Amino acid sequence: MPIVASVVIWDQPQTDGRRYVREQHADHLGVIQFRDYLVAAGVVVADGFPAVVAILNQQLIDAEIAKDLAAIYADGPLAVGTIDYVTLANIRAALREAYRTVTREQTFALGAFLNTLTNAQLGTLFGVSGSQLTQLRTRLQTKATQWAEYLAAGGE
Repeated sequence: MPIVASVVIWDQPQTDGRRYVREQHADHLGVIQFRDYLVAAGVVVADGFPAVVAILNQQLIDAEIAKDLAAIYADGPLAVGTIDYVTLANIRAALREAYRTVTREQTFALGAFLNTLTNAQLGTLFGVSGSQLTQLRTRLQTKATQWAEYLAAGGE
């Protein structure tokens, strides 16, 4: 899990009985996430940490996937992705969803990026081997060619 430590750093009573709370959540990279909110009187804030941490973890994963996909769509095979928060399962799901929903040009960029991976990496990422891997490689090479043609046609 990315979030490794959570603590309430401010719990200030308000005139109406509620409390202003500030939580600090640290991830495994040392990045601090803050969460500020009002809570009703009598609520034990730390009881909600597991749910909050699950939400924050998913937000970190979603943000990293969005950032990496944006880089791929912009730079194709030259994109540099990160794997600070995502797992292989997250990446698989994101790539499948991306291929279902992206524009034609984005599929060119995504295919060109994936074509830079080794056969071992592709096999692990997509859970394929043998003829399935060969077919995947052929499709990715086609997308890489289309990406290059798309870039070459820019400004025409």
